[in-house]
Amino acid sequence: MEDNIMRHPAYPFILFTPLHLCVLFLILNIITVAAYAKDKPHYGNTVAIAVKRIVDGDTFRVNIPNYPAIIGYDIPVRIDGIDAPEIRRAKCPQEKELGIKAMDKLAELLSKGRHIWLVHMRRDSFFRIRATVFMDTTNVGAELIKKGLAVPESKKDFDWCSYTLEDSENNQSSRPIHHDDVMRI
Repeated sequence: MEDNIMRHPAYPFILFTPLHLCVLFLILNIITVAAYAKDKPHYGNTVAIAVKRIVDGDTFRVNIPNYPAIIGYDIPVRIDGIDAPEIRRAKCPQEKELGIKAMDKLAELLSKGRHIWLVHMRRDSFFRIRATVFMDTTNVGAELIKKGLAVPESKKDFDWCSYTLEDSENNQSSRPIHHDDVMRI
């Protein structure tokens, strides 16, 4: 039995058995998983039935059936994983113009299909729903990135003032992010 007991080199009075080490390892894993889950809880998936209003290039308001009105009626949804040019807080006229174009493209994408799927929903700090958004089978965020009207959220500090409308319309190579960088689900 003495062979299974290990003594800590700095604290020889503390004994570690293999069982102690296993329990300690298990407790540390549970704490780590719980801490990660607390940071990014997901509340499942749902289908929105009506787009009430497009707010900007990455946010819109919807009605969600079978949810209480306080969280399902005219609720803002922020497309997770992307950042579109600003309209109200634009740093230059080009950014505002690109923001309006992104908003128009979002309206077009959301009007094309039958079902707006909100996948991996969670709350953000503005009480919006953050979700990956699909219109039928089209990933809306990925489509906006592909069109040059949004960037992945990891590139949030993108300089929209040095990017032009012609870049987004004509030249794929001058897009802020190549379509291969688009998030995949």
